[in-house]
Amino acid sequence: MPPFVSKSTEDATIVARIFHDLATWKYIYKTESIGALITAGWIVSAVYCAALETRPSLWVTGVAGSGKSMLFRYISDLLGKSALSSESATTAGIRQSIDDSSVPVILDETETSGTDQNVSVMKGILKSMRSSYSSKSVTIKGTSSQIGKQYREQYPYAFFSVSSPVLESADAGRIVRLRMEPSEHENAVPSARDLTEEERGRFMWAIWRNWGLYCEIMKSVTVEYGAQERQADSREKDTYCTVIAGSILIYSIINSIKNVKELSQIITDVVRVTLENMKEELESTRAQRKDYDVVYNVIMDTKIRVEYTQHNDSSDTDSTRTESMTIGMALHKAEKGDEFADKALRMIGIRAKLAVKDISTTYTAIAVQNIELAKLLAGTRWRVNGAWAEPLKATPGCIKSLSVRFTSVPSKAVLIPAKTTEE
Repeated sequence: MPPFVSKSTEDATIVARIFHDLATWKYIYKTESIGALITAGWIVSAVYCAALETRPSLWVTGVAGSGKSMLFRYISDLLGKSALSSESATTAGIRQSIDDSSVPVILDETETSGTDQNVSVMKGILKSMRSSYSSKSVTIKGTSSQIGKQYREQYPYAFFSVSSPVLESADAGRIVRLRMEPSEHENAVPSARDLTEEERGRFMWAIWRNWGLYCEIMKSVTVEYGAQERQADSREKDTYCTVIAGSILIYSIINSIKNVKELSQIITDVVRVTLENMKEELESTRAQRKDYDVVYNVIMDTKIRVEYTQHNDSSDTDSTRTESMTIGMALHKAEKGDEFADKALRMIGIRAKLAVKDISTTYTAIAVQNIELAKLLAGTRWRVNGAWAEPLKATPGCIKSLSVRFTSVPSKAVLIPAKTTEE
């Protein structure tokens, strides 16, 4: 981090200037501001870095003349020594340069195709990106001294390349992709070197001073994203919501907004605009995931109401309360012995911790057909009664068809191994 600077009325002006600079570059989207919003949102996540639960990466592509390298240089100069920037790097070089610290890594000319050497280097960097994504990920390496070294890779990446990246399914959901288009700038392209050291410091400290507000924004964005996009799995939501929350924080700093309630409509609008403009990127990412994972995650993220009944011995009366929770949470509670969650799940054709083959193997049973589950999946492509069953049958280790008693009448179900459920 740059040297500490106290809060000032200049902070909002500097943040607005930087956002205006980022809006100079042109992206292939209907809404002109979306590229600047996403880029600014990633920069916020890069400043917070290790403080985040997940660290999404940014991948910017565009043909010659689109200004990728100039944007690469702008972000690198803006973050300065708080980032590691390079046009050529290896995984070992990145890890040894950063050591036990946590800073964003910004790389230009990161093509995933070409010479065998180039492909091999990028595979290693993408593996590092995958490890860096989660705050819980720990890497353990052997050393020549026969003493294992344990460390965490905690650095979000920003990649810049001409061609679109060729990614494995495990990597696609961790990256927000932006596409630039060639453009002729009437005025000089902005440079972060035009900012003084104090101005760059004010920008970064303005972000850090609003960490609490960012956390509140993140919660609201996650709820809104799930409401607007039912087909998103948990990783997609973590990735995009982290960046979207950052872009909304930039808006709040510029407009001196300190209360998340005042941002309610902005959050709704930004999530909607992001989903509309980045539909192609999102569809491409989802196509790379296994369909059974998508179906299962959609079901687990769907909310149900669980009714709890409690008897008062002194008055000999029953009182009830209702809790709203995801099916995944209800499943977790049912596995721990919550009879009310178990009852709510059975009504929609789901049973937890079902032992079939032997005592060491347990399954989550999902009915092949259930009218109530079909209603809950309204708005998804599995809304038709039973449409979710076929994809689930491709789950490794599942039992494709077994008669299970959910309520009084047995019905056919797909049994998903509990180990897969936890993953």
